[in-house]
Parts: sequence; structure tokens; C-alpha cells
Amino acid sequence: MTRTLVDARGKNFLPFRRPIRVVSLVPSLTELLFDLGLTEAEVVGRTRFCVHPAGRVEKVPVVGGTKSFSTEEVLALRPELVLANREENPKEAIEEIEETENGPAAYVTDPTSLEEAVIMIRDLGVLVGRDAEAEAMAGRIEDLHHRLRPPSRGTALYLIWLRPYMCVAPGTYIHDMLRQIGFTNAISPSCQKGRGHACPEAARYPELSLRDMVILNPRHILLASEPFPFQHEHVERLRRELAGVDEEFAATVLIRLVEGEHYSWYGSRLEAALQSFIDELSELDQ
Repeated sequence: MTRTLVDARGKNFLPFRRPIRVVSLVPSLTELLFDLGLTEAEVVGRTRFCVHPAGRVEKVPVVGGTKSFSTEEVLALRPELVLANREENPKEAIEEIEETENGPAAYVTDPTSLEEAVIMIRDLGVLVGRDAEAEAMAGRIEDLHHRLRPPSRGTALYLIWLRPYMCVAPGTYIHDMLRQIGFTNAISPSCQKGRGHACPEAARYPELSLRDMVILNPRHILLASEPFPFQHEHVERLRRELAGVDEEFAATVLIRLVEGEHYSWYGSRLEAALQSFIDELSELDQ
């Protein structure tokens, strides 16, 4: 029996037959397609942020950014399928592609947890005719997940942008990955009791003032390598800025850089991410 797949919008899809022509507008999904065994002749378009797997993805034509891709260039590649993400790609542009006469199907993803990402990997494998490879990958990820037994590491702010500072809130995939490695997101409702206004919870990626950070009083501040490429200089810069608001907090909060791909890429990079987290926790135990 042919399995019907449902995307994040509730649209139904039947599996495609290979060879297939796919344009991926999501970096983590571009990498996933290659890791599932699709070829450069099948992955026919990508964004400029699709940089993995190195040595192969460079051969794939670029159609723009994740939020600023050219629908004309996408359609000119004559794809049968466009892979998109509800958060990363503009809804209007995806609808324009879908509504083009004789245009491609657009499959929209939106995983907000590790468990949902594993389901998505299995679904995409079926969608592009690589179900056995996807099942094997999902099994490896689940095995690593079962090995991940983090201690409680206290509250953390995960910063993704500079000027203004922006962090991740509940409802995001990164929020769930923080939980997986033992952190409690300082933006969580349970952490905001008695802390005044703090941050607007309605936003998935709220802006933060330095005063907000002091009010939230996290044990850790994690500076991600993407989308803003935080560097070592930003660690000390933030500490100096916080000292201008609260010297005691600035002196005691733990600020460090983290690999953003391990927290935000929800495709095949999950394997490397979980292994990295396991290694990190092992070092903490020593």
C-alpha cells in the first residue's frame, strides 16, 4: 500500500519516483537529501546557506537566500519537488511556486523537537524514495538519543543575534535541543515568575536588552555560531556590557560559544550533534 505523507500545513503527498528533481530551500534538508543518497543530478537547486556536504553541494545551482530566493530561478530549474520550512522560508513565495501552472509540489516542514525531526527524516525518506536509508539514519539517531542522559545544568539563554541581542523562546527546535542537553531555557514561563516584564513570550526569537538578561539571571549564556557568527571577542564584549548593568551578575554568569548547527540543524546533522553532546557531557563527568 502506498503511504500518504502529510506536510506541516496538512497537505497530502504521495511518494515520488526516482530519479527526482528537487530544489531545497532549507540548509539542513539539503544536507539530508545528499546523506540519504540523492545525487547532484537530483538535488538541482539550493540556497547560498546550504553549505553541506562540502565537496558536493557546491555543484548545485544557488537560487538565493532562505528568505530571499528567486521564485523565477527555482522554477527555471524545473523541479518536481521543492522542500521548504515554515519558519525559514516566506509563505508567500512558497505559495507562488505552488500556484504556478504545471509547477512543482512544495513540501513544508516544521519540526520543533528532536522527536519531530526524527519523524520528518523518515517521512522525507519515503517522499524521495529513500525510505530504507532514512529508517537506518533515524534508528542511529534514536540510539544516540537513548544514550544521552544529561544532568540538570541550570538555566541558559541561547543568543542568535547581535544588535539587537536576540534569543530563542519556547516553541522552537533550539529550545527543545537545550532541554535535551540538560539546560532549562531562561525564557521559559517557569523561569519568569517574579521577574517582572523580562521578555515577550509571544515571540519565538525575542529581542533582549542587557537589563532583560540581568532580570532573567541565567546561569549560562550561549552564543551561537549562526545565524550571527559570534566569536571569542563577543564573549568578553558581552561580559563588559553586562558589568555596566550588574557587576556581580557579569562576574558569575558563564558565557561561551556553541556550535549553532548542533542546536538548529534538524536533518542528518542530528547524528553529529548528539554525539557531540554525549562527548561534552562525558567530559563534564570527568
